[in-house]
Amino acid sequence: MVGITTNVGERARVVALREEGVEMNEIAARVGRGRATVIHILGDNQVPTPKASLGAKKKTSKRTDTLIRRSVIKNPFVTSIEIKKEYPELLKDVSERTVRHRLHRDLNLRAHRAARKPTLTKAMKRKRLEFCAKYKD
Repeated sequence: MVGITTNVGERARVVALREEGVEMNEIAARVGRGRATVIHILGDNQVPTPKASLGAKKKTSKRTDTLIRRSVIKNPFVTSIEIKKEYPELLKDVSERTVRHRLHRDLNLRAHRAARKPTLTKAMKRKRLEFCAKYKD
């Protein structure tokens, strides 16, 4: 209903008629507007707000999530099983899969492998030193 232009007086008349208990169709006929416009003016077409908490309650708290995050930042190669063993009391009712979900979805820490890089040979090291010596000044 974007683009409906009504003046303040017309809106006030629609609201007054509705407060008197007049039906929507009757208001639309009296005002000379469509039923959808009357509904839009009254605000009856608003989408209801969703409930605050949908779904199951989380098994981990914000504090627990922070500890999981610290473990991974401290040691990026730690597994979800090792994290669960590191905090047995906090994560006793939590599965390894839930720990991975927290890391991936909530903490935005994606699982990935480090890129493999070739080791430097003696010739490469010698060339680098020569380059540095040549352009040091």
